[in-house]
Amino acid sequence: MRLLSNLPAELIEDIIQVFCLGCTANPLAEDERYCYFGNCRCPAYRSAPYHSSRVSALASLCLTSRQLNSAATRHLYHRPLGNKWWLLARTLLARKDLGQMVRDFPEKNYDMDGAELNCPPEVGTYFAEYYQAYVDSLPENSFLMESALETLNDVPFRRGENFPLDIITSLCPNLETLSTDVDYFNVFRFCPPQSLVRLRSVTLAHADTEFGMDIGYSVHLFRAAPNIDNLTLYAAARCPDLNLTLDKLTNLNLQPGAFSSNSLHHILAACPNLERFNYEMGYDNVGYEQFTLLEAWDAFLAHTPKLKVVRLDRGEVDYDEIWNEDDAESLRRVMEDRGIQFELCW
Repeated sequence: MRLLSNLPAELIEDIIQVFCLGCTANPLAEDERYCYFGNCRCPAYRSAPYHSSRVSALASLCLTSRQLNSAATRHLYHRPLGNKWWLLARTLLARKDLGQMVRDFPEKNYDMDGAELNCPPEVGTYFAEYYQAYVDSLPENSFLMESALETLNDVPFRRGENFPLDIITSLCPNLETLSTDVDYFNVFRFCPPQSLVRLRSVTLAHADTEFGMDIGYSVHLFRAAPNIDNLTLYAAARCPDLNLTLDKLTNLNLQPGAFSSNSLHHILAACPNLERFNYEMGYDNVGYEQFTLLEAWDAFLAHTPKLKVVRLDRGEVDYDEIWNEDDAESLRRVMEDRGIQFELCW
């Protein structure tokens, strides 16, 4: 290891970067990396040994010398593993500089049982302080206030809540990529507006396989990260009026989705510079509403003047009365007339 330490700094950096989860690609194919069923155990969730060995290698390098510690620590925290999120939170609270290093947070499977038994007191204190501030910001006598007060004195590891994401994302101001599951109700509550300005790519999936997510619950993230340019939402079922615009967003993927016409209008209204729109129709385990093809055109016409590519996929859902061939042909013609590349998969 003494010889490794004597190598030029640039070469040491290249060697260490091989082990970095944030700097090198996952060996799984792109289309296999993510499963929108949050409690599934498909191949997208079976890369833990591969990740663990690389993390162990980086951790070992951190212990060898000051020079290697400096280089390896930075890469160790580029993309930390967050299954035992309470330990990560404790470290980031104690070392704010490590939180500055986090660029990618891909965790989708939080150990809530372990947190209940082992959550450090400083993490509980941090949660209580920030959750109180969140409650104080809510309108008095509102439904949100009532539901928030129910858990005000609770520890931050109740199953069915988004506490791990609330805590971890608030400690990583330089995030560039976020890929995670969200549960019911509001999430990213500890991230103030403009606090995640480096965040560009976001993938959110719903943790429940029986119902789709309400995009409105993630509005705190959109206010914190106004520079998102790529957004993928798995099992999205509703979108209220978000009352904001994501001016940098050019690529929107909804797979699978169950959007009414109103929800489609609301999400597109928040993306005035959208260029690519990809939508796959979801089963009724996501939701029971679907926009028609003509309603889709009305929404595109109203909100997306820069649209270049539209891909709609009916998947395996048989809703001929909603998406039919006559409407598809009409939509294809008007899009081609406007120079929009259109693909409809049956």
